[in-house]
Amino acid sequence: MLGRTWTIPMLAAGATLLLTTAADAATKSVSLGPQIKRPKGLERSEPNSFYPSQIEVHAGDKIKFTFRGFHNISLAPAGTKHPALLAADVTINGVLDPAGTPFWFNGRPRYIFHPQVAFGQGNGIADGKTFISSGLPFTTPPPPPYVATFPKVGTFRMLCDVHPGTGVTIRVRPKGAKIPSNAADLKRANRELKADYALARKQKAYKGPRGNVVRVGNDDPAGMAQIGFFPKTKRIKAGQTVRFEMTKKTGEEHTVTFGPSAYVTPIEEIKPEAQPTGAPKIVLDPRLFHSSDPLPLPPYDGTNHGNGFLNTGVLDGNDGGLVPRAATIRFTKAGSYSYICLLHPVMKGTIVVT
Repeated sequence: MLGRTWTIPMLAAGATLLLTTAADAATKSVSLGPQIKRPKGLERSEPNSFYPSQIEVHAGDKIKFTFRGFHNISLAPAGTKHPALLAADVTINGVLDPAGTPFWFNGRPRYIFHPQVAFGQGNGIADGKTFISSGLPFTTPPPPPYVATFPKVGTFRMLCDVHPGTGVTIRVRPKGAKIPSNAADLKRANRELKADYALARKQKAYKGPRGNVVRVGNDDPAGMAQIGFFPKTKRIKAGQTVRFEMTKKTGEEHTVTFGPSAYVTPIEEIKPEAQPTGAPKIVLDPRLFHSSDPLPLPPYDGTNHGNGFLNTGVLDGNDGGLVPRAATIRFTKAGSYSYICLLHPVMKGTIVVT
């Protein structure tokens, strides 16, 4: 860490012990996301898993976690909970819609990425006593790998706080115990990812639910996600409703957002907000997080809020949580209405109303 001053032990015996420990320590690797390039046709398939899913090291060894997706890696002390991805922040005030009318969510909190998730925490010592986290890879290219040291024998479950359920099990064995080699670990990782890509092909072929329902993403709760709407185009008659629903228990989050691109594109941006002291806040635009109108959403005719803006707000895979799992919209006027996910702008869909 920059600026840290290291104290070198003066006792010869202590120095010898440190040198021996350093020489004996090994470093293994875990990929936070896919270590193998996505096969052709699966460019929008998102393996929200860590590879390998299990790994063994000796006490004193290190693990290098390489960012290959929007993940963090963290370890919480036994008996404590990991932080939520988002945290309530200041009260929203003075946000107007395109027609000049205050949005309903004025007076409610805006949301930011929880600082313990967004930024690195702890000293990288994975002993289960303190919370440690890599922080999130906000930069392009991503930051250097996060390295954690495992000083004590035991089994540790390190998690991604962005995608609930994603994680890696680390078994720390005594020095001298037989453990898989790095080559064996990579073989296992590649086998697991290839199995996920096989699942992705089946997910991608999904035609969508029956009736007037659109699946927002098509995911496996264990981690494999499809970044798209299923079906991409839904045809209905004027006056009918469409239910937009997330996959149950998925670790992904999405929105369903109608409106002109010139208006919605700036809403997609998740920006740092500098603070007088300390780290910046990573802020979600209130128009992204909150629904454009109180739920249940009003009917849609392409003119809502003066320019056709209508947003479900953030949806996730859990019923009864901070945000809903589904939203229903009634379409009252014939036309072709395009929509996107503000969190994944490559996700695009169309409702054709006749």
